[in-house]
Amino acid sequence: MAQRGYSFGFSLFLVCALEVGAQPRVWSGHDTAFSKPAFADWTLPEHQDRITADDWITRADQQGIFNIAQESSYQGMGLLGPSPVGTLWALGNASDWATLTFTTWAVLADRNPPHLIGLDAVVHLVNEDIYMDIRFTEWGGAAGGGAFAYLRAAGPACRADLSGSSDPSDPDYGQPDGAVDASDFFYFLDQFVAGNLAVADMSGSSDPNDPAYGVRDGVIDASDFFYYLDIFVAGCP
Repeated sequence: MAQRGYSFGFSLFLVCALEVGAQPRVWSGHDTAFSKPAFADWTLPEHQDRITADDWITRADQQGIFNIAQESSYQGMGLLGPSPVGTLWALGNASDWATLTFTTWAVLADRNPPHLIGLDAVVHLVNEDIYMDIRFTEWGGAAGGGAFAYLRAAGPACRADLSGSSDPSDPDYGQPDGAVDASDFFYFLDQFVAGNLAVADMSGSSDPNDPAYGVRDGVIDASDFFYYLDIFVAGCP
């Protein structure tokens, strides 16, 4: 890996930044559609809603939905069971997450999943601390082959994911890899120091309340650094 002259103090600063807890993220709207047809093979990626690396929602030919990224089948009977593992649910809107009462999907479905069709609901992706709008539009019954469909919010593009490597000689250098880690930070720092406007010009302000926050202004300065630090610490789904 290429050596850099970053100081011990800066490295300590970066470590401290990584320790800062990210705030919950809210995904609002219903602009992404997912459906699993009746009797479709739920083990195939095209029949799984791969929302994040830890949350792949699907359904077998019967029973409820489950998270095939963390469990191999639906776990539950009646009002009992944790499936989909790693999620909690409530009726309402994601923007109101702080005032909602979350429970398991089984309790929300109340032995009658079709009653959720058309209702605004919220799923909390616990590992990522994401609150996401969701609205079921279809539910196949006991003989329906496990069909189901919903509309959900889409996650924002991840501006913090810049590079799969911090080594300029690595082919992954400067290529987003779906994860936010130290490689991204050091790649950004390289481009910041080099004055690369295409990458490092990210914000006209470091104040989240300023309209220029997150808007490119054609200048590389401290605002860009602190804006990137904000989105780096927040991470991505």
